[in-house]
Amino acid sequence: MISLKPRSVSYNDQLSGLFGWKYPGRDKTLEVTLQVTEGCTLACTYCYQHDKSPKRMSFEVAKKFLDQVYEAYKDTHFAVVIEFIGGEPLLEPELIMKVADYWKYLCILHMDEVPWYRYIRFSLCSNGTEWDKPEVQEMIRYIGGNTSMTISIDGNKELHDMCRVHPDGRGSYDEAIHAANEIESRYNIKLGSKMTIAPENLVFLNVALKHYLQTGSEEINANTVYEDVWTVEHAKLFYEELKKFADYKIENYPEVYVSLFDPRLFEPEDPNELQTYCGGNGKMLACDPDGILYPCLRFMPSSVGKNRESYVTCGTVDSGVDGAAIDELLKVNRRNYSDDECFYCPIGKGCGNCQALNWETYGTLYHRTKFHCIMHKARALANVYYWNKLYRKYNMNDRKPNFVPQDWALEIISQEEFDMLNELAR
Repeated sequence: MISLKPRSVSYNDQLSGLFGWKYPGRDKTLEVTLQVTEGCTLACTYCYQHDKSPKRMSFEVAKKFLDQVYEAYKDTHFAVVIEFIGGEPLLEPELIMKVADYWKYLCILHMDEVPWYRYIRFSLCSNGTEWDKPEVQEMIRYIGGNTSMTISIDGNKELHDMCRVHPDGRGSYDEAIHAANEIESRYNIKLGSKMTIAPENLVFLNVALKHYLQTGSEEINANTVYEDVWTVEHAKLFYEELKKFADYKIENYPEVYVSLFDPRLFEPEDPNELQTYCGGNGKMLACDPDGILYPCLRFMPSSVGKNRESYVTCGTVDSGVDGAAIDELLKVNRRNYSDDECFYCPIGKGCGNCQALNWETYGTLYHRTKFHCIMHKARALANVYYWNKLYRKYNMNDRKPNFVPQDWALEIISQEEFDMLNELAR
């Protein structure tokens, strides 16, 4: 008998058990981001931060930002997660330690007003290239007990080294896997997996996902990029790669959570559900090295380009969080940024979207990009295949309906394949 659960035990739960404190959960947290540097050690081919510089944040800017975070969120019932990001955040270990110290100080100073001290948590995502530096190890030892650490690894070495490269073209897999293994062995924490799917590495998808499973991953998260890079040919390959992986996973690892397969998605969305897909509407406040506040990191000049005439900002560390700007962002919803094709899409549930990419592409938050639609259709078809093959193998009565219209499906698969999927869904 297998257990089909939406996802495995989360890192938050592991951290709670390991260090003896109870974390309130993602649905009761607010995430704020400090871009400690725009600098990076890699030149990843799919990176959305396409306009980076060596710019770094000063402690004075970071300190002012944390003061603003306290003032903005002290009256809420949420815990606050402080996220460090770059570029490559491990280029700034000393600053990270100072920021962590100051946030702890603020939480202790106001512990009678706000119970954040019990829930101090930091988050840090790295490419792993700086891991062995003594100053980085000192920082990890200093803040590690309250920190969620992630190393970006795109599957196996071949897939990873196609996109995640040094400026001279060298792959970075060996450095990344070394850092990930160090985190697991030193902190006894099983890292989840996160991979980004781009045209360059799509052909390795099945092999890479198998590699994750074979090396013990208990949770695999993956997504395609949202930019204007996809074609019908990519969608055909995506479906075939997912189908091959589905057969392997069903036979060998049916219980492991892989985000590419989710039985709750790929059907019509409830018209009354207006929540946007991403949190870039005021729920992921981010501060850049200059002390300017943005809805999320993706809205910063390092991502949307420094030549754009205007940006979507939420205040500064000197002026404070701009409540009116946040209110405007919160007006964006699934209805007013979607045309009818998107809003009433028969497989719209779970379709990802990035509001900052909308802004970068069209100069407005109220125009949704559709560049990855063809890949969403391919993933929907692969989910019909995966879930119904799994349900039948383990004698379950559940079925995953196929909501993909025939004319959409026949762009990607043959009539014979479409008929097979519908038969599996009966």
